[in-house]
Amino acid sequence: MWLAHRSSDKRTLLEQLSYIRQLEAQFPIAPLRVVYTKAGNTLVAAVVPDGRSIIDHKLYWAPVASLAEGRYLCAVLNAPCFTEVIRPYQSTGAFGPRDFDKYVWLPKTPLFNPASDLHARLAALAGEAETVATSVAPAAKGGFQGHRRDVRSALAAAGISKQLDEAVVELLSLTR
Repeated sequence: MWLAHRSSDKRTLLEQLSYIRQLEAQFPIAPLRVVYTKAGNTLVAAVVPDGRSIIDHKLYWAPVASLAEGRYLCAVLNAPCFTEVIRPYQSTGAFGPRDFDKYVWLPKTPLFNPASDLHARLAALAGEAETVATSVAPAAKGGFQGHRRDVRSALAAAGISKQLDEAVVELLSLTR
């Protein structure tokens, strides 16, 4: 079927499935990973606590050593101020900024230190954000973008977005 319907003969089916080794690089699958979106107007990150899931090419991923480390990274990446820090590096399309790619690693984000009160606070805030986010029903309209908007609204209403911003501003020594 692949041979009959492929658009070119440049790659075999196996080469296409693991284009530039993106699929095989995931094996063995880490039991705990952080994923973030490759593109969008607002950066979104999540912990994937599942050692069976394969990550699509529209997400970047990194293994983490603990749930606290994963939540710490998610807290930083999901903070509204963090999106603003990397926005100048994003390419711009018809609907505004779009590609995050590896620009998320340009700000000097400290490695997770479980002994740091600030790092622990960020991890705890991310845990609270998870609870709020999972309580938001899927959007009736607007697909995943509508759902993300509703989650952001719920996080803002719960005061979590503001607390994340304040903590990440402190962590990265940002000026406002």
